[in-house]
Amino acid sequence: MSAIPSALRPSFGYVLIGVLVTSLLHGFTTFQSIAYFRTSSEDSWALKLTVLAVMIIECLHLAFCWHFQWFYFTAALGDPSVLLDTLWSTFLTIPLTMLVVFICHVFFVTKLWKISSHNRILCASIAVLELASVGSQLALSVKLFSVPLWPEVAIDLRSLVSTAFALIVCTDIAIAAGLSYYLIKCRTGYQQTDSIVTQLLYYTVNNGILTTVVDMVMMGLFLGLPNSLAFLAVFEVISKIYVAAILTSLNTRKELRTRYRTGEIEIYGNQGQSGSGSPLVNLPFSSKRKINSRPTDYRPKQRRSRDEGIYKSESLNTTPTVTVVKIDQTIERHVDERALEGGMAQSS
Repeated sequence: MSAIPSALRPSFGYVLIGVLVTSLLHGFTTFQSIAYFRTSSEDSWALKLTVLAVMIIECLHLAFCWHFQWFYFTAALGDPSVLLDTLWSTFLTIPLTMLVVFICHVFFVTKLWKISSHNRILCASIAVLELASVGSQLALSVKLFSVPLWPEVAIDLRSLVSTAFALIVCTDIAIAAGLSYYLIKCRTGYQQTDSIVTQLLYYTVNNGILTTVVDMVMMGLFLGLPNSLAFLAVFEVISKIYVAAILTSLNTRKELRTRYRTGEIEIYGNQGQSGSGSPLVNLPFSSKRKINSRPTDYRPKQRRSRDEGIYKSESLNTTPTVTVVKIDQTIERHVDERALEGGMAQSS
């Protein structure tokens, strides 16, 4: 009977905890996906198929997680040395996780491509990072099946794992930074308009921070505890975090649509324009509704300040239609792609 490293025995308990957390998060993402299909009937089939494909991958991922858990906790009762051996179902969870990460990156890079008005340099740079990451992940997935024992994983795959996750972290940071930069540029100075931009910025930063932190924790455990499977416990959770990022981005559209339709948020132009003119009404979230504009001789009503109790007149500036459409495109590209297409058609 081969000696089992002391750090390896308790690490199977850590993996069990990680699989349990993964199962809980799978329930959350399943609920999110159901909510998406119930509230997003107008989305394109490509987007719906993307969500469906991600959930199928996640179901397979969870099934493989419980397969290797069942194997180790039943086989080890008769022969504890089995804990030293790697298992095919454990290794299959790795390419499935990497596939989910790739889909998530493509999803958010597509948003960045639209909101940045097709910034080729930025998106091409991120695409290069992603391609390098995919190459290292494929090499890692192939190499995994040639490693027979767990203690050898940290020795033989140290450089590949470090490279793959370093590239993933860099891609996450680049995407989050790019989206945040262009969202900040879309601030108009009007409180109602900026509130929705702030909310989009909040989700973007939170998703970027969460995925980056989880990836870095996994890589730190792999490098710092080479004889332990603690890294695997965190790794199995990663795919659920990325799926949650996609579904959260899609499901927040309902709240934003409601705020639009109730008139809580209006889209005005940049303050940099001078002169008097007409603000345009916000573009709706439904592509079936038309864009309306206030007449050129529109004059704003006076409103009472809540804090000072005095009347103040809204300062309005001349804003070309292109400026307003650009601001609304920023929100629509984050929120509703079909509505964007309808809005652009009307504005033209």
